[in-house]
Amino acid sequence: LKIPVHCVPGNHDFTKQDSRKHYDDLFPNQLNYHFVLSGWQFLCLDTTEKQKYENVVIDKGTFDFVEKTLAKLDKKKPT
Repeated sequence: LKIPVHCVPGNHDFTKQDSRKHYDDLFPNQLNYHFVLSGWQFLCLDTTEKQKYENVVIDKGTFDFVEKTLAKLDKKKPT
């Protein structure tokens, strides 16, 4: 595509061997990140726990990212 593409992983991105290699290869550095588009701030978060789809325990690294990133966001812009 000739437009920016932003993705977040889902449980369907893991193989039966609990590998997320294909997602990581196609979308490097797109686990926990943020970006701004047309004045909107987006937080993209990895809330996966391998192939689980319910009762998921979110990784501490995701919560750490949120805490660090929220402090940097512009409170006057929509998120």
